[in-house]
Amino acid sequence: MIHYLYVGHFKRDGDFIRFERQTETKPVLHKPAVRRPLDPAIVASVLALKGCTSSRPPDSWGMCLDESGFISWDRFCGDADAVAVVVDLAHKTRCDLADYSSLSFIEVCELEKLLSESRDSNRRQF
Repeated sequence: MIHYLYVGHFKRDGDFIRFERQTETKPVLHKPAVRRPLDPAIVASVLALKGCTSSRPPDSWGMCLDESGFISWDRFCGDADAVAVVVDLAHKTRCDLADYSSLSFIEVCELEKLLSESRDSNRRQF
């Protein structure tokens, strides 16, 4: 099971992000409703620090950059560089971190703790 974390600036629906129906797709999909897109220059600079282009992070990161300006990410992908990118983006953009599995927002400190534990134990998997 993939545990999606949505990274971006989202419209709200009660205590969580709003999803909008994408009628132009077959089958019909629902995507997070973006209030404003992540700044592409910031996304590109954070990815560049890890040797990536702004349009294509490594497949092993479980990360997808959506054209509407948010990132969907499998937060349990096991790659410390992916976690570091999300932590950096959260600090630089003050974006939402929305955990689809629990239908709740998480704080960046939760990811920082995982990153710190990973570095302390010299392992790259969580």
